[in-house]
Amino acid sequence: MEDVKVSIVIPVYNVQKYLRQCLDSVTNQTLKEIQIICVNDGSTDGSPGILEEYVQKDDRIIVINQENSGSAVARETGLKHSTGEYIEFVDADDWLELDALEKTYENAVSNDSDLVIFPFCRYDHREDKFIKSGFTVENFFEDTVDYNNFTFKIKDIKPFLLNGSFSVWFKLYKADFIKGYDDFYFPTHMNFEDVPLHVQIMIRANKISFCPAKIYNYRTSNMDSLTNSVFIKEKVFDIFDITDHVEKILIDNNLREEYDFEFTRFKINQLGYWFQQCDERFKEKLFFMVKQEFEAIKLSDDEINKLNLGLRTIYLHILATNTLGEMVLFEEKLDLEEQLKQQKQQYTVQIKDMNETFKNKFKEQRTTLENTKANYEERILNQKISHEKVTKHNLERIENLLIAQRKYITTIKSLENHLNQIKTDLRKILNTKPYRFAYFLHRFSYEFVKGDRTNKTDFLKWSLAQISGKKTDNESRYNPLRKLIR
Repeated sequence: MEDVKVSIVIPVYNVQKYLRQCLDSVTNQTLKEIQIICVNDGSTDGSPGILEEYVQKDDRIIVINQENSGSAVARETGLKHSTGEYIEFVDADDWLELDALEKTYENAVSNDSDLVIFPFCRYDHREDKFIKSGFTVENFFEDTVDYNNFTFKIKDIKPFLLNGSFSVWFKLYKADFIKGYDDFYFPTHMNFEDVPLHVQIMIRANKISFCPAKIYNYRTSNMDSLTNSVFIKEKVFDIFDITDHVEKILIDNNLREEYDFEFTRFKINQLGYWFQQCDERFKEKLFFMVKQEFEAIKLSDDEINKLNLGLRTIYLHILATNTLGEMVLFEEKLDLEEQLKQQKQQYTVQIKDMNETFKNKFKEQRTTLENTKANYEERILNQKISHEKVTKHNLERIENLLIAQRKYITTIKSLENHLNQIKTDLRKILNTKPYRFAYFLHRFSYEFVKGDRTNKTDFLKWSLAQISGKKTDNESRYNPLRKLIR
């Protein structure tokens, strides 16, 4: 195959469940001038059959079969058979975005870089969730940087040499660069082999570029993968050889002193992480080996404080105990103390909240009582004012009634005086001879015309009395004016 721009190297070992997705993602790349090298590392499942199927459909695919030697040797085998300008490693249970090689190749050519690094997405199919990971190169440079015309060295992103992702698959390599050395680290049946290779490559690359696009999808939930199988295998002890090899690389490149703290943090991180993750069958042995390494490190208090909480915890816990069982009890003790501390804090917060609640309720009740008191006082005051107004009004009415009564009494007295005067005048009239004569004539006419015998006899007696000036028993009967006077 001529004019191959990118050779893709895929180590394949018992990944029939995910292999088709991986192969579909590389065969359908928008960059067509590619070579796909699948190294079958002694698979015992259906993976070889799937590879043969895809070879028949795409002549860009080359399948190389070898005895099981590990992914590092499989990558080295693929690298030796590659003919492309650039090399991309892909794990068989992962997959690329369809424009991944086009974007990374354009970035590499534009920058003439030895190495293109890019972010990747962790994918958990159980939760169907993607999480962006990998290098955050953007944090080290200006926002205005055009990454298609910008290169740098590892010293410009120093933390990523020993404190970042180490996998080989989130990098695109210039073939002349990676094939220009004969000592890149591809060990046989060694776990964690990505780590020393990553350190070697990052140190030796003179021109590194960055492609910020979404390129690679890393499957984290494949329990059959090499990384996950390490937890239950004795290969976990390879981590000691790996950290020793990384230290040797730094020494050979005169960087051990410059990266002293970074290497120490890297070593604590690697040993501590795999100690926590390994199978219980190996934990006792691993504990003593890790403890021996930690005792040799001898960090100062300032250096310990520079470690993140997780690293600081595992480092101090292993140093503080002599056996795995003692460490377990020590951590249980610390957990209980932390729980008690949290409970105390929780209770303190609850008590504070309760006090605040009671205080607020008391304040509310006090405010309510004060408002009630104020309302009652206002109502009493209003009632008092109302009663005073009513009392004043009633007193005014009584006063007016008394004034009216006095007027009535005065009027009555005046009427009585007037009546008395009338009586006096009537008496005077009664005693006059004209009145007596006139009334005599009137009664005479009445009694003798209409009266009976008795009336006439009585009237004659009365008349003689009137003439003689004597009073009789019939005075009032025949003289109505006297009744009126009385």
